[in-house]
Amino acid sequence: MFRYLPLIFKNALRSRRRSILTICSVAASLCLLGVLMAIYHAFYFGQATPAQALRLITRNRISLATVMPISYRQKILQVPGVREAMVLQWFGGVYKDPKNVFARFAVEPARFFTL
Repeated sequence: MFRYLPLIFKNALRSRRRSILTICSVAASLCLLGVLMAIYHAFYFGQATPAQALRLITRNRISLATVMPISYRQKILQVPGVREAMVLQWFGGVYKDPKNVFARFAVEPARFFTL
């Protein structure tokens, strides 16, 4: 492999503009990758705020659309340390056309901002 190194170097210098543009494009893509990875780590691997650390979300293990029994709310409220519980129901929303489906959640407005 090292015997072809002078040939590679000579061909790289044959068109300086192409070589510089190639190096710049590789450098720009690596810089963009580094910035995006830093943003990803800042958002998803940061420490939780004290309010976030105290929240616990429970749902049915089958899916979001399968509801848990409403009687579980009283059982959850009886667990020591639980101050509030709220029912959250997923239903599919449609915007003007059945192909435009998006997730919607029905919440209890009196408890939503407390949580």
